[in-house]
Formats: sequence, structure tokens, C-alpha cells
Amino acid sequence: MAAEALRARVVDRLVLFVAPAILGGDAVAAVGPLGLRQARDAVRVGGLAVAHVGPDLVLEGRFR
Repeated sequence: MAAEALRARVVDRLVLFVAPAILGGDAVAAVGPLGLRQARDAVRVGGLAVAHVGPDLVLEGRFR
């Protein structure tokens, strides 16, 4: 669902929690395929703010 919303450009803000744990390839992806052909086509985030919530990092920003 997140990939569909990003492709449709109906979201304008990112809030991403990063936990101090490595799940590897067995984990569920945070965002599904976006159909990008090159890295320069990536969805960009600007105005990033970083905070700690317990042991996690929280990144907040706006999609460009």
C-alpha cells in the first residue's frame, strides 16, 4: 500500500522508525516495488529531522 501511495503522489510526509535490529531478507519490506529504473528516479525526501524514541531513531521529512 505504501508503494501505491508513493507512486500516486498522494502522500507528502515521511515518518520512518529505525530500530536497532537487523532482520535480513526474511523481513517484510517497508515499501514495495516502485518500478524505478535508475537510482536518480528515487523518491526524494527533504527537510529531514532525526530524533530518538527509546532505542529507535525516528526520521521525519517531506517528499519533494
